[in-house]
Amino acid sequence: MPDRAECLTRSVRDGRLEAAAAKLFLESQMTFTDRMIELAIAMKSAGVPWQPSAGHYVLDQDRVVQRASPFQEHVYFVLNLPHFVKLAGGVDAFVDKMVWLPTWEQSRQVLRDAGMTDQCLQSILLEKNSIARQEELVTLYELILDRFGGASLSADSPNLAV
Repeated sequence: MPDRAECLTRSVRDGRLEAAAAKLFLESQMTFTDRMIELAIAMKSAGVPWQPSAGHYVLDQDRVVQRASPFQEHVYFVLNLPHFVKLAGGVDAFVDKMVWLPTWEQSRQVLRDAGMTDQCLQSILLEKNSIARQEELVTLYELILDRFGGASLSADSPNLAV
């Protein structure tokens, strides 16, 4: 069975996929921990705003996508948004059925938009030792959830004053 890189190379060669998109796909592979997925589901329930776009990772809880995921089970990288929207039955259905799994950069933007300064975030990451524990993204998800009034899911949620 061909690996992901070989499949992408064939798709580029056959003209089905732009080389830049294939490169982005290969470079953007991520793994989301169970904790990240739990927090992302809670963020959705808390009403964290999300405008679907190419370049987003999503969790397909409703099994809308029939093909196996090239990542972990039921996690997809949205490269072709219209395709995903069509599978889901429209934009609203896509937003309703999928759970956004923001990347580090996307999470930072959500926090900035919610008024958190970079200095505040830096202090929290240092206080929680998130970088050394390799849990920066978990901490960002927790902060987003706290920021949007979701149940904290964490006994040691930091004070978010900016």
